[in-house]
Amino acid sequence: MDPQSGRDGLIHDVERHLAAEDGRREARTVALACVGYVVGMLAIFNGALPIVKDLVTVSLVISLAGTLLAAFSALTLALLHRWSDRSDRRRRGSCGHADLPAEAVR
Repeated sequence: MDPQSGRDGLIHDVERHLAAEDGRREARTVALACVGYVVGMLAIFNGALPIVKDLVTVSLVISLAGTLLAAFSALTLALLHRWSDRSDRRRRGSCGHADLPAEAVR
């Protein structure tokens, strides 16, 4: 047997062993990261549950207030529009257009 081929075979075996060990180490790291992620998320969720409930309540109150504000604004604009139409009737002609000033008629 050639000493070089024996040495190459041994190097190949060591490299394969190291690659397998790296694979196992990487798998352990990924598994620990997944477990840490799940445990961390559960801890955050359990600790933050009252805060999340409060945030949902606050967001519902804000959206309700926004809806009421939009409805009030629309009602105010509609009333102002109708009020301006009533006050403009005296200044408008029979067909709805504004009367021409006296200087323009001459």
